[in-house]
Amino acid sequence: MSYYRDGGHRWESYEHPKLITIGWMDAPRPIPQGTVDPEDFARLEQLIVHGWTPEEMEGTHACTFCFGDPDVEPPERIVAGRYTRLGGAQVGVPGKTCIYIFPDAILHYIDTHGYKPPKNFLRAVRKIDPKDPAYRQRCDELWTLVDWRHAASK
Repeated sequence: MSYYRDGGHRWESYEHPKLITIGWMDAPRPIPQGTVDPEDFARLEQLIVHGWTPEEMEGTHACTFCFGDPDVEPPERIVAGRYTRLGGAQVGVPGKTCIYIFPDAILHYIDTHGYKPPKNFLRAVRKIDPKDPAYRQRCDELWTLVDWRHAASK
């Protein structure tokens, strides 16, 4: 998995002030520590299962803190009642004027490594329902601002 600093504006081939990266951890960089409320963790699980994704990724990437090789296949775990393999998807969360992008592996970083996401991100997570069509619509609107290729095709 690639490392992107919390609060950064660059992810993959995208760079935009309205794009905010959260939770992209990679050894040997330190992980911001703290406790995450169980309700916030449960919301993140729901987002991973039902959330909006900007683009499909191929393959998975294992935690580089746990495995020396990121190409090792990460173990399956239960997320919101479903078996899933973390490390292969990213999810969007709309803020007031930005879109946060985080990896599904954020759950692993929280429960195994004590990662604490920024407060403004967790506040945004609390405000959305991943099953509400308005959530997906808002993500699409914000992503159009970030993804100039998509905006140009409209």
